Amino acid sequence: MKKKEKYGFVYIWRDRKNKRYYIGSHWGYETDRYICSSNWMRNSYKRRPGDFKRRILARVTTDRSDLLIEEQRWLNMIRDSELKGRYYNFTLSVKNFMTWWVKEDGTYFTVKEKISKRRKEFLIEHPEFAENMRTLKLKQYEENPEIRASISSTVTESWKDEEVREKTIAAQNLGKAERWEKSEFHEKASSVAIEIWEREGFKESMSESQRRHHSEHPERAKNLSASMKKHLSENPGAASQRQLKRYARERGEPDSRTPRQIRKSILDKEKRDSQRINKTNEDRVSNCSQ
Repeated sequence: MKKKEKYGFVYIWRDRKNKRYYIGSHWGYETDRYICSSNWMRNSYKRRPGDFKRRILARVTTDRSDLLIEEQRWLNMIRDSELKGRYYNFTLSVKNFMTWWVKEDGTYFTVKEKISKRRKEFLIEHPEFAENMRTLKLKQYEENPEIRASISSTVTESWKDEEVREKTIAAQNLGKAERWEKSEFHEKASSVAIEIWEREGFKESMSESQRRHHSEHPERAKNLSASMKKHLSENPGAASQRQLKRYARERGEPDSRTPRQIRKSILDKEKRDSQRINKTNEDRVSNCSQ
């Protein structure tokens, strides 16, 4: 037996006890036990369902856009003074169809995508909530080794899939490029990095981990150093101001100069070092030949 296709309908609920109404719409079936999207009316219905009766005002079989247009037509018949009083409705406007249901390519959002979209909008509107959630997750991660082990094993297993690796790297690069264009992201990233770096024992653990890794893989350390020097020489704007100041401190140079001056100093120093090494080698060759 072929399953009946869903359709839309506009309905009105009547609360017999309080002589109050509610107008809404639904895409589905009249028998699927859907009540409404109003928490106020739905809670009243759950407490005393015998006082409520629903009537169908209109049916729409074309698409959700036409359904919302039809719902708006019925909402327009309500006076502003009747909201939250004679009606359970709080507003006289339906949700914008194009921003809530439809993507830019014309396809519909799934329920999961709509939840994700609303969550992102909520976090943007309430940055303090997002910060509290971030702090809580970070605390749980630091205090529970089981969580760290679980996340590590999950990431390790998924990273073995080449397709997952490629998609992840592409998404990260795209996200970094978009975020890096915002000046506030620079400040936030810098403050977070400084906060992590200044934690007790973090420098020592990172330093020890790097030394151990480089001792176990000397060829990688050599290649990384050579490739980084080559990259900085070809792209002097790639190094951040913090990196440049660190390099300057390692060479005993003052930090008061501008990033451009520090970059030039680094490149000049490396050029002089290279020339000195080449001259030393030439002298050794000439001495051997004599």
